[in-house]
Amino acid sequence: MTIRIASSRAAGSRDIARIRNSARIIAGALAFSVQDQTRIATAVSEITRNGIQYATVATVRFEIDTEDDSPVLRITVKDDGKGIERIDLILAGGYSSNTGMGMGLLGAKRLMDVFVVDTGPGGTTVVMGKFLPKRDAGQSLEDRAIRAAEALQTGRNADPVAELEHQNSELLHSLQEIKTREDMLERTNRKLTAVTDELTRSLERSRFLLQELHHRVKNNLQIIGSLVSMHRRKAREPETETALASLADRVRAFGVIHDQLYRHDGDSTIELETYLSAICSNLQDAMNAPDRDIRIETAVVSQPVALEFAQDIGLLVNELVMNACKHAFPSETAGRVFVELRRVGDKLLLTVSDNGVGLTGAVDPARASIESLGLMVVQSTVRKLGGGLSIDGTDGFVAEISVPVPETPAPGPFRLENAPA
Repeated sequence: MTIRIASSRAAGSRDIARIRNSARIIAGALAFSVQDQTRIATAVSEITRNGIQYATVATVRFEIDTEDDSPVLRITVKDDGKGIERIDLILAGGYSSNTGMGMGLLGAKRLMDVFVVDTGPGGTTVVMGKFLPKRDAGQSLEDRAIRAAEALQTGRNADPVAELEHQNSELLHSLQEIKTREDMLERTNRKLTAVTDELTRSLERSRFLLQELHHRVKNNLQIIGSLVSMHRRKAREPETETALASLADRVRAFGVIHDQLYRHDGDSTIELETYLSAICSNLQDAMNAPDRDIRIETAVVSQPVALEFAQDIGLLVNELVMNACKHAFPSETAGRVFVELRRVGDKLLLTVSDNGVGLTGAVDPARASIESLGLMVVQSTVRKLGGGLSIDGTDGFVAEISVPVPETPAPGPFRLENAPA
């Protein structure tokens, strides 16, 4: 049921002011809040101004109706202009012109609960609505419409100075609301600053603890290496000395891996190309004697990975390169070890090869892992990564390892497993 309250014709700036005043009076009589009165008056005056600007004359109609079974103040503004182009884009907020066309439409839409535009060559009709306050729900729609019409009739005879004062009051109310929101934003910013400062202090503490942990692990590895070297010098059996020498090499290699991993200032990822090249460079310096020249060359694909995965790949490279340097060149003073890591589909292929003496006969990796501590470590790590291992010793030594490509971790600070947040 549609109940007419009033209608009016607007053709100039004085009419726009009159329509705005009428909208405010009607909204006040219908028990809208001061804020909603301002919203309704602003939306109606903006759409009326558009109608006059682009079609010279606009007709404005105020009614009470229902929308989704709820009572609503409906305002219809109609003109006989040429229509509005790109109306869907304008209402979506994706278009504005140099003349400002579309800003009134979009602004009015945001102020109202209901907003429908029908436009074409024959003119434009804008239907706006604001749901009525529930505190007057006990009165019939007819009584509320009569009350609004009577208030409008009384308001038309009001003193123009009083109306100006009322508009100034609206402006002051809006300014006070803006000031209140600015104060709220300032308090929120202060809280955010305090939280940010606390997070910064927490991050600094975490970095300090991680650095302290790094130093302690590094010192412990050095102590273990020194103890192993001391026992090696005291060993009387060749087998014992050989085993302790191999252990010392591994401890030293773990130190190199650990040092490379924790040079990343808390980053959660590590670049395999840089990481493996650094490990091989350190191994080349450590494994060569003054009378030996074993070159370790690398060709590693660029691949960021998590620290744990990088540590496993580094361990594989360390064991295989150490094995090559120790056993591939028994009677030679020079040799070449080649480390290659490439990506094939969803697999990473790690190949460590040398141009040394190779192996006698075919090699079963499962059996070799039992007979050699180094290959045992290699096979255990490959199994952990869900990969496969193949060994060929017919022309030098070639070990090829295939593992699934890990998911690339999101960049961010490194966190110890089970560490407090």
